[in-house]
Amino acid sequence: MSLPLVISAKRTGSTILQNVTHILLTGKKGLVPKSHGFKKTNGKVIIPIRDPRDTAISFYRTIVSNQKKIDRIADINVFKNSEILRNLNLMVDLYNFYKDNPNALIVRYEDVHTNQLGEYSNLITILSKFFELELTDELVDKVNNYLNIDDMKSVSDSLATFQKHDSNLDSSFCIHGNHIEDTNVIGWRERVDSNIVDELNNLYNDYIVKLNYTL
Repeated sequence: MSLPLVISAKRTGSTILQNVTHILLTGKKGLVPKSHGFKKTNGKVIIPIRDPRDTAISFYRTIVSNQKKIDRIADINVFKNSEILRNLNLMVDLYNFYKDNPNALIVRYEDVHTNQLGEYSNLITILSKFFELELTDELVDKVNNYLNIDDMKSVSDSLATFQKHDSNLDSSFCIHGNHIEDTNVIGWRERVDSNIVDELNNLYNDYIVKLNYTL
């Protein structure tokens, strides 16, 4: 089987998806190919999507500000950043283009990362069904062992900046620095000041609705 292509907006969980998919299909560490834009392919594609508000905050933390931690956001202008808006438009365009394609799998971040990062059972189930894989305990153990979240966070922290990338498969997991802020999944409501929640929902209403998320 040829490796699928992950086509994604940024900060939608695509790197973990690349890692897990590669292990399931090959039994080895590595990354299936990825594109942050439309790319012609005749094979299978995986399209990760994420709540636009969480995507925007993650984009702001890693790409716009390149800082490890962020405080509660009280400035609505953070969410008006032109790079962030272009990224959200791409996510909507990709979703609408591929959602009815039988060779495409839409993966919602919230369906595979619930309370704790590193719990891969939902993602493994979704991917194995799409690729019609017969799962073995050995293969599942490889995913969990190769992608141990505490080890991954340690490597991510050591890189210090999101601009650095480690792809040494003997020692790491093909991740960016600062890729993993916390092993707990922290939702956007915990990061946004209550005074701007309504304004944010109004600002992102079209994105939220088109991606089938809720206000």
